[in-house]
Amino acid sequence: MINEEKCDEAIEKEEWERELLDELEEEMEDYEACSEKLFEEYEIAMNKWKQWNKAQKLAKKRQKLRKKLEEEPDVEYDSDVGDLQATRFEDEKILSEPEMAKPKPVSKFNSAITLEKLKHNALQMRKKPGDPKLHISVNHDIPITPLNQCPRQEVQRRNAVSKKKLYFKIMYNNKKVSETCERNLNQDFKAIWGQIFKIQIVQYPLNLRIEIFESGTFSGSHLAELYIPIPAASQTALNAKLIDHQFSSDKTVPPKYNAVGS
Repeated sequence: MINEEKCDEAIEKEEWERELLDELEEEMEDYEACSEKLFEEYEIAMNKWKQWNKAQKLAKKRQKLRKKLEEEPDVEYDSDVGDLQATRFEDEKILSEPEMAKPKPVSKFNSAITLEKLKHNALQMRKKPGDPKLHISVNHDIPITPLNQCPRQEVQRRNAVSKKKLYFKIMYNNKKVSETCERNLNQDFKAIWGQIFKIQIVQYPLNLRIEIFESGTFSGSHLAELYIPIPAASQTALNAKLIDHQFSSDKTVPPKYNAVGS
């Protein structure tokens, strides 16, 4: 079920612009923190390029003089180029080196361009000022629509869901100690195991986590992991209480179906 909440456009626009200015200030602080190192690296790279460029020019000049001397042995040349014979091998080595690209200077921080980029990203990824807020809730009291009454896209989505199975691994001190069987995700978006797992403990408990996996027709994938608090030494199966644990996954899945649950 999707409920809409109306919003004040003027208030949200003012807040939206204030958040953009805060993000711009953060970008500027990040630039200042990194720019000093970038300028140092640029100066080092520029000095290396100048030395390489100077050596290239001098080597090319000496090569031209050598060719000219072969044609005209009596021609005179400046002494600043050095001994043409002694530097022949060195010049050939210099001219055979790959070309060194001239380093680009560090760009200055442009507030106007950065702000435009932040605005563009905000318009693409965030709710626009004045647009209603959407609150999504799952109502388990409403009966599920029979498959023969669903549109084609919803039928495709349900068929895809029916091919997916979930299972999880129990990790104790970063070692797998148990693994569940696979369960299908039903149309209520639930998968029920109802199992009790016994673990023989021989090491002091450092961490206990559950790794959730999804298996498909051809391949499987790791969805998320959930860390469970280490139970107290006095806790047993008789006095333990059921506790709800929530987890989320940072896995990005492109939508394939224009239907509920996509």
